This record gives sequence, structure tokens and C-alpha cells, in this order.
Amino acid sequence: MKYQRAVLITAAILALGLLVSGPALSAQGQATIERTLQVQPGGTLTVDSSFGHIKVLTASGNSVAVRVEREVRNSYSSDESRILTEHQVNISQSGNDVRVETMVSEDVRERWRDDYRGTPLRVEIVVTVPTSYNVDLDTAGGHIEVADLTGGNIKLKAVIDGVRVSLAQVPLNPAGTGYRPAYGTVNRHFPG
Repeated sequence: MKYQRAVLITAAILALGLLVSGPALSAQGQATIERTLQVQPGGTLTVDSSFGHIKVLTASGNSVAVRVEREVRNSYSSDESRILTEHQVNISQSGNDVRVETMVSEDVRERWRDDYRGTPLRVEIVVTVPTSYNVDLDTAGGHIEVADLTGGNIKLKAVIDGVRVSLAQVPLNPAGTGYRPAYGTVNRHFPG
């Protein structure tokens, strides 16, 4: 009896911990992780993603809002819990700098290739930063979009068809220039 009670209490505590700290799973295989961090303009956002799309937006204020949207593809929904657990997401802050890392180990990546013939997960990282902020973005598969920054530097790295493309230290126009790299090119979008 005492043993059963201890097991039930332990299970309840673990379940409560997952509800409070972990991503919420939905019936459609999505897990969205959100976090807002207080910063000052001029800091740096670093995103290092093993795959997935990265989108950086701007807003007035002194915060960085991170949203990592993950969706297990329909045909793999029976493995949803395992797939979401294997895809690790880390969001950290050091001073005014924010780092977002999403990754799977090489062993998991190889097993996904064998079991699913590719990536069973769709990932989109959307981050809203102050308008004057630096960004350093890296994805091994997916597009990168950065818009409406008015100061700072942009570093972009992406793997496209097995080739790593880097656009380092692209200075931003103080008048407000957005950049949207697509397949190794930078398209400048001027306001107005």
C-alpha cells in the first residue's frame, strides 16, 4: 500500500513537471516551445539549428520572444512522442545575448534516414528581437528570413543541396533594410 502510494505520488509529480516545464503536445503531433527573455538593443541572437526554417521579426521594446514550432509529419504520428523527445531544443541567455539551439544526434539522424527516409519533423523557429539587434543564424536545412532590422550585423549560414553557404558580417542599413537569403543569395527589401 505504501509502495503504491509512493509510486502514484512520484508519477503525479513527474506529470506535473512535464506540464509546467515541457512543450505541450497536441493530437496533430505539434509541440510549440515559447520563451520571452528581457534584453537591451545591441545584443546578439544566435540560432543554430540542425534543420528547419528560421524567421526573425522585429518589434519595439526590450525583449526577445522565441517560438519553436515542431510538427511530426502525419505518416509518422505513431512515433510522435519519440520523435519530439529526440529533437532537442535549448534556449539560453547570457547578458543581452540569446542563443537558440535545435538538434538531433548523428545516431538519431541516421536512424531517421533509415526508418523514415528523411526527416519526420517540420521545424520553424520564429524569433522577435528589438529593431537594433545582431543576428547569427545557421541551419543545415531550411530557409532563413530576416526583416526590418535597423542596426547591427547579420551572419547567415545554411546548407543548400549539401553545400554550406555563408554570408558573414552583412552590415545593416541604418535607414532600415531587410534581408531574405534564398538559395545562397541575399535579396534586399527596402521599405517604402
